Amino acid sequence: MPSRRFAGIRWRIFLIIIVSILPAAAFILYGAAERRQHEMKSAARQVSQLAGVLADDIGRTVNETDTLLRVISRLPEVAEDRGAACPALLADIRLRDPRYANLGAAGASGRVFCSAQPLAGPVTAADRTYFREAMKTGGFTAGEFQVGRITGLPVFVFGYPITDKDGRPQGAVFAALDLDWLNRHLAGLSHPLGLGTTLALVDRSGTILARHPEGPEGEKWAGRALPENLLAPVLSQPEGMNLAESEERFRNLVESTSDWVWEVNEDGFYTYASPKVRDLLGYEPEEVIGKTPFDLMPPEEASRVAEIFSRVAACREPFASLENVNRRRDGRLVVLETSGVPFFDADGRFRGYRGIDREITERKKAEARLKESEAKFQSIASAASDAVILLDDEGRLTFWNESAEKMFGRNADEGPVVGKTLEIEALRRDGTEFPIELSVSAVLIGDRWHAVGIIRDITQRKRAEEELRAHVDELERFRRATVDREFRIKELRDRIAALEDELARQRDSGDRSASPSL
Repeated sequence: MPSRRFAGIRWRIFLIIIVSILPAAAFILYGAAERRQHEMKSAARQVSQLAGVLADDIGRTVNETDTLLRVISRLPEVAEDRGAACPALLADIRLRDPRYANLGAAGASGRVFCSAQPLAGPVTAADRTYFREAMKTGGFTAGEFQVGRITGLPVFVFGYPITDKDGRPQGAVFAALDLDWLNRHLAGLSHPLGLGTTLALVDRSGTILARHPEGPEGEKWAGRALPENLLAPVLSQPEGMNLAESEERFRNLVESTSDWVWEVNEDGFYTYASPKVRDLLGYEPEEVIGKTPFDLMPPEEASRVAEIFSRVAACREPFASLENVNRRRDGRLVVLETSGVPFFDADGRFRGYRGIDREITERKKAEARLKESEAKFQSIASAASDAVILLDDEGRLTFWNESAEKMFGRNADEGPVVGKTLEIEALRRDGTEFPIELSVSAVLIGDRWHAVGIIRDITQRKRAEEELRAHVDELERFRRATVDREFRIKELRDRIAALEDELARQRDSGDRSASPSL
């Protein structure tokens, strides 16, 4: 059992580093003691820079996991435990994200009722830290190193409660971060470290989650306790210094981002606005403080957005990509896309929202131009006497004009049945075949390629071609008969001429006894 002093050290790491960077882990960097002073200073700068990069990277993973679990907890397949639909859905999500060894959900008793990985038998999460904390706090929680009972793999698990309509926890969803993936990811990020330098990621209990480089012959470090003497360098600095450095890094990040970062209190008044508000709305940050988001919108837009936001805020839910029109200080209207998450104090009381705004005015104009182009296309296609169809990049029929309906005897909803394969001979609804002429060209709509096909019914043309072909054949037969007759006439004329010559010779010779023979 670890000593009381070591337990205290672990808690100090959690307070000093984790609170300012991530909620569940600390970066520990240590180097070879034999280096010269100037080498150590250079290495320290390099390590400090790398630590910031790693903290931001792992921090993004934690934030994305938080968002993922919030979404999963509200999916009806999960929240309502819809049998096989739940594990199928989570398995599909997990396949798209290799960071997670498993995703799942447990009921109020801790029994796991849904898992992306197959359940071999009853599994409980009641004793797991992430589950207990999620049920207790009603918020996003992080556990500690564990070997998964379902996967058998070393994982670090995050949890989030499943709540009823009154906000009471009824269970929890979980995401098990794959530590093998984390180790590979750590190796990919930490290549600037020199020889003799080691990077380790530990949880709040001092257990190693990932380490680079690994030991000889792939020796695994995940799950081992970090030696106490390696924690001393981290704790040698005053707590205020770590917090100040973290705050400075956060401030630099916020001020350099292309998005406007903001905070509003529980009454909806801005308490913080990053400098990016100058570019988006033309206001100085201090001019925005004390206003509400609706003060910056035209009256009708403010009413519309306030109605949407009030419903979200009443449930203390995060929101994303809420489009809203704002009036700049110079009077020009711009379109912003707003996302935010609620935040709470240490006692769990709601304190407001934090979020970001980005300008999407040009994107909305492009979308409007695209819609106008699509409307023109539909107008032209609808008036065309030829059948016009539109297929997307996966071969699905997305447009089917009125002429196509008349030609095929199918309406737009039935069109895809025909559209799988298009040949020279097409099939009507009544089963009859008829000839068509199809020309296809590619067109880029938005960010996806589509195929535009124009189909022409050539039944009449084909009939005319067949009639013409029959006439040509008849003429050919007549020509051949005429040639044969002319040939025979010529042959007969040649014979007659020969006989006339022979008769003339006989007259000249006075030989009356011989008679020419035909």
